[in-house]
Amino acid sequence: MTTRAIWIIGTPFSGSTLTQLLLGRFAKVFIAGEIDRIRAFNMHPHLEHDPKCYLDSCAYCRAHDLACPVWTPSLFEELSSTGPSPGLYECLARAVGSEVILDSSKTPWWFLNLSKHRAFSDWRGRILTLHCVRHPFAFALSLANRTGQPLEQCVLSWVIINRDALNVVQISRAYSPVLVVYHNDLLRDPEGFLVSLANWANLGELEEYRPQHFLGGNVAAWPFKPKSEQSAPQFDASIDYFARVDPIQDDDGRWRSKIDQGMRWRLASLPGVREMSAMLGIDIDALIAS
Repeated sequence: MTTRAIWIIGTPFSGSTLTQLLLGRFAKVFIAGEIDRIRAFNMHPHLEHDPKCYLDSCAYCRAHDLACPVWTPSLFEELSSTGPSPGLYECLARAVGSEVILDSSKTPWWFLNLSKHRAFSDWRGRILTLHCVRHPFAFALSLANRTGQPLEQCVLSWVIINRDALNVVQISRAYSPVLVVYHNDLLRDPEGFLVSLANWANLGELEEYRPQHFLGGNVAAWPFKPKSEQSAPQFDASIDYFARVDPIQDDDGRWRSKIDQGMRWRLASLPGVREMSAMLGIDIDALIAS
C-alpha cells in the first residue's frame, strides 16, 4: 500500500475543519489533524507560553476526558524519532491502517519545512494540496470576534497568511495537484465537493459518520452530543453534516451587517488586499458593493 497525504493550507476560519470532517467519511482517509502541534517538532516556539499550543491528545478524546486509543504515548514517541519529514505520514499510516493521511496543519512553514526534506522528492504524485480560501471581510470579522483585534489588523493577517500559503502551493504544484476550496462553495454544496474530490483523488467509498481522532481543529464543528445528555461519550451519527449547513449563512452573510461599505473600502485599500484578492480569484469590488 502506497501512503498518500492531503495537505490543508489557508487561513483559520476558512472551512478547513469542515473540509477535513467531510474527507473523514472516506474509507481510505485518516484525519491526523494539526500535526505541527506535536511538541517534539517544536514548530511554534513563539507560542511556548500558551498551554493550548501543543497537543497530547485528539480533540474528541480531550473533550470527553478519555485516553486516546490512537494518539498514544508510544505513537508520539515514534513520530518524534521520525521527525518533521514525509516519513511521519508512513508512520501514521502503519499505526492506523489507512492509505491517506490528512494533515490539516495549515501552517505554511510546516509544509515548507517538509518540502525541503531530502525524502520529499519520492512523494511526487502522492500529495494533494487543498487551499481553503475565504474572502477578507468575512475572515476579518471572524478573527476580530475571536481575538478582539481591529479589522484592519485582521485583514493584513489575511494577506500575510495567504501569501505564505501560496508559497506552499507553488512548491507542491510541482509535485502534485492543488485544489482551491472556496468557503462559500463548500457551504453551498458540501456533497458536491465530496463527489468531485472522490472522483479526482481516488479516496475510496464513503462510510457512515464515525468519531475521528484528530489533533486540534474546531471542536465546535463536530457532531458531539453534550456531556449533560449522555452517560458516556457518544458520537451522534444522526446529525448530517449537510443538514448542519445553514443556507441563510451560505455566503458568509453575517459580515454584511457588521462591516459597512465605508469600512469595506478602507479595508480593501490596505496594502496587498486587492492584489491578494485577485490572485485568489476574489472579486473585491463586488464584495464592497454587495
